[in-house]
Amino acid sequence: MMQIGKIVGCLDKLLDHPDVAIEGERIFIKPADAREVLAVLQLAAEEKIAVEAPRYTIGKTLNHVSGRRFVLSLERMNRVIRFDRESFWVHAEPAATVEGIEELLAGENLIFPAKECRNERQTIGENVAVCFAGGEPDFRCLNACLCGLEMVLLTGEAVTLGGSCVREVHNYDLSYLLSGYTGEPAVITGVHLKIMPPETFHTVLLVLFNRFDDVLRSLSLLSAQLEHCGEIVAVESGSFPLEADFLKRYLSPSGEEGVYVMFNIRGVSAVEVESTVQEVAAVCLANGAGEALAAEAPQQREEILAGCGSLITDLRKQKNVCEKSGLEPFELAAVVRELKHRDGIYRLKVVTRQNLLEGLKLFYLA
Repeated sequence: MMQIGKIVGCLDKLLDHPDVAIEGERIFIKPADAREVLAVLQLAAEEKIAVEAPRYTIGKTLNHVSGRRFVLSLERMNRVIRFDRESFWVHAEPAATVEGIEELLAGENLIFPAKECRNERQTIGENVAVCFAGGEPDFRCLNACLCGLEMVLLTGEAVTLGGSCVREVHNYDLSYLLSGYTGEPAVITGVHLKIMPPETFHTVLLVLFNRFDDVLRSLSLLSAQLEHCGEIVAVESGSFPLEADFLKRYLSPSGEEGVYVMFNIRGVSAVEVESTVQEVAAVCLANGAGEALAAEAPQQREEILAGCGSLITDLRKQKNVCEKSGLEPFELAAVVRELKHRDGIYRLKVVTRQNLLEGLKLFYLA
């Protein structure tokens, strides 16, 4: 068994900026970055030394024969590594504070969902670790924002899941990615978060098209305007009559058949929202739409959004419904053509998006 003096000597060689203290059998280490955490945990795995990282550990610590243990304090790992204004993405070290990230975003007119986290811990990493304290991950932000996680398993393996490439920021998606690791002990070394544009004003625009192809063409022409749209739902009445009937109540009491489309348009001012509504309606009406209606009354708007959310949930429960995710507006027509050619699918079904940080989804019958 390696003597403590030799262990400290190894740490001095492994770490660029060693901060090590000894107290009995415990060796206290303050890593400067993720690379140093990895080096420490690899040494611990080789020498069968137990590891603790209070407040920043997922899973339970390993039981080692040795009474010696490394105690990691991640307080030095408190930087925001990157803030990407274009993709609304923040990459932070675990000890970065919620308050610090809020200060970074001050003046940017952006929303940081994690400030509403009900765990109410001071740092980002602590809030994330608490989510994994029980059996299944319990994400406690009012709005999903965790899109990636970097960690080092106590076996000495570095793991990265998700990141800036993740478009779907709903909590269940990341919990699925992490399902293979939730039982393994690991130290958090990095957190990827999605931030959101302000959503002070919004209006629901309902549009009735004659054909599904007209919807696809309109969406391909609305790339700029879709940056201001949260939820989008397009339903072909002949394929999903029950779902279409929900939107038909608001737009076409006469029961006219076609494709019903809902845009939830958001912005920082009423003028901006109204301008976007007019632009979207104009493009739709010029490309096969027969009717467009803006639902501005809050009660009506919330009722429509709730119904569309239930529609998407019901779609996922249907066994004969397939889904393609993460599509850009300009890709839709090509994907539709490919499906028609490959699978003989001629009545395409539903296009959706549940928030403005993700791509479009295409639902169709298998």
